[in-house]
Amino acid sequence: MSHHVIYVPGLGDHRSYGQHIVIQLWRVFGLRPHYFPLLWRSDEAFEDKLQRLVAHIDTVAANGNKVSLVGASAGASAVINAYSARSKVIASVVCICGKIQNPDKVDESYFIANPPFRKSIYMVKDSLDSLSKDQIARIMSIHPIYDPVVPVSETLIPGAVEKEIKTRGHAFSIFYTLIFGSRVIADFVKRSAIEQRISDQ
Repeated sequence: MSHHVIYVPGLGDHRSYGQHIVIQLWRVFGLRPHYFPLLWRSDEAFEDKLQRLVAHIDTVAANGNKVSLVGASAGASAVINAYSARSKVIASVVCICGKIQNPDKVDESYFIANPPFRKSIYMVKDSLDSLSKDQIARIMSIHPIYDPVVPVSETLIPGAVEKEIKTRGHAFSIFYTLIFGSRVIADFVKRSAIEQRISDQ
């Protein structure tokens, strides 16, 4: 039985910028990474994008495999919504520089360029409210010291694990975490899988 980790990138995912390659480093820690762009700029409704992601989760988990989700920036909102939909299947969630709080503070230009993002970010509160205390504890939010795109305060989730990395900036911090934070991610998702198994007994 393998532990699969599905990575959902943020806005601008019409190009991978090497993210699909970088996450292959996670194999060193015994994880099986999947690159799953939602294509935020497309006209497909967010509900349909979410359903595609959930279907992929179901496919991966079908043979009893463990599944965790990692979302960066806008992708963090999507993985939290997917976690709510499949909370009994997903072992853990990691958000990297994730836009979680205060959707009303998102610049309208981001929604104009990426219409499905509006629905995703506004769904997050209800998704978090649907999760139990133990399920929230299996979320880790990773953020830098300073992020001009997604302020640190907007990445925080009460009850979740918070991890600060000693970087500044948005895109740089995401790539830094994908590479140099891979052990932190691997340790968290493996530990969470054990906790999930214990809680299910």
